[in-house]
Amino acid sequence: MAVVIIGMHRSGTSLTAQILHDNGLYLGKPMEWLIGNESNKAGYFEFTKAVRLNNAVLEHLGGSWSSLPKSPVNWNKIPQVLINRGKDIVNYLSSQRHEWGFKDPRTTVLLPFWKKVLPSDCKVVFCLRHPSEIQDSLIKRGDKKSINWRALWVKYIQRGLVHTKTTNTHFVFYEDYFNKTEESIDKLLDFCGLENRGIERIDKSRKNKQLTLLHDEAEEIYNNLYTNN
Repeated sequence: MAVVIIGMHRSGTSLTAQILHDNGLYLGKPMEWLIGNESNKAGYFEFTKAVRLNNAVLEHLGGSWSSLPKSPVNWNKIPQVLINRGKDIVNYLSSQRHEWGFKDPRTTVLLPFWKKVLPSDCKVVFCLRHPSEIQDSLIKRGDKKSINWRALWVKYIQRGLVHTKTTNTHFVFYEDYFNKTEESIDKLLDFCGLENRGIERIDKSRKNKQLTLLHDEAEEIYNNLYTNN
């Protein structure tokens, strides 16, 4: 059973990956992950080879994570050498555990590439967060203020919604982890076919009315984007 965790950068993909890892989803060995830093002290839970491959695919298409390739993309012109690297990653992870997956926000815009190598029954967890909070978080961690983060967020979400239309997808709001902790985690684990091991990772003290308002506003924004795609 494969699970791919996607979503715009700073939308809770690392927290989601940590929750799934804690409850039995194999994401590779910790030594094979990107190292955490001040922005993500708990770690990114990103399989380094998958991130490097995503960067290579984006570069081949003439883009990067913060400057996406022009759409539409001709996915049939991806070099076989890159596809083979994807196959190697999938074969390795799937050989280690029945419940496996990987997380990288870049996959949000590269799902058609990964669908070439992933099992047809692969599940996708799509992480959502209020776009203003995403922008603030990106700037806080030191990313360029000159980039139009709101416009980039729109591209990530629009492309992600298109790419997941025919995929078994679960949407999770970052804000719900704090205001609806048990409910949001139970739904996530149930979707992924994992048992809840009762590991507490959420700072419930962050629960407040402001997060509820952010969730409600974010839900409306995402629903509008979904309707228009």
